[in-house]
Amino acid sequence: MLNLIINNQTNILIPKNLNFKIWINKTLEILQCKDLKGDLELNFIDEKTIQNLNKQFRNIDKRTDILSFSFLEGNNFPKDNLVGQLFLEPITINKQADSHKVDFKDEIEFLFVHGLLHIFGYDHENEADFREMFGLHAQIMPDPKWQSFVKQIALENFGLQEF
Repeated sequence: MLNLIINNQTNILIPKNLNFKIWINKTLEILQCKDLKGDLELNFIDEKTIQNLNKQFRNIDKRTDILSFSFLEGNNFPKDNLVGQLFLEPITINKQADSHKVDFKDEIEFLFVHGLLHIFGYDHENEADFREMFGLHAQIMPDPKWQSFVKQIALENFGLQEF
C-alpha cells in the first residue's frame, strides 16, 4: 500500500473531499502492483516554483499543471521508501477546470491519476504511448466526463478524431 503524504505549500484552499486513496488503489489494481509499499508525496506548489522545476528538470521555461518524479526502477530515493513525487499547481489547474467544464476537484483527481501513471513509467510523447497511457487512464477513471476530456486531448495533441 502506498502511503500518501500531502503538502500544500500554497495559500490556495485545496478541496478536502478528494478521493486520492481510491485512485491509488484503482491504479495499483489496474497496473497489477497492489503489493507496492512506500510513500508517495503530493505537493501543491505555486506558479513560480513549478515553472522553476519545469525549467530545471525538463528544460522548459514555463508553467505547467503537474510534474511527476519517479523513484522506481533503480532510481535513488531522495528519502527512505519514497516511490514518487507529484507537484501540482492549483492556479493553472483551476483555469483548466474552467476550460474543461469540470470542477476543481475533478481536475485535480484527473491529474493525480495522470501523474501516477507517469510515476509508473507511462508517457504520451507519441501517439502509441498516448493511446497506451490514456487507455489505462480510461480503465482507472471510466466516467464518461473523462472520456470526452481525453478525446479533446487526443484531438489537440495528435489530431486524432477518435480515441
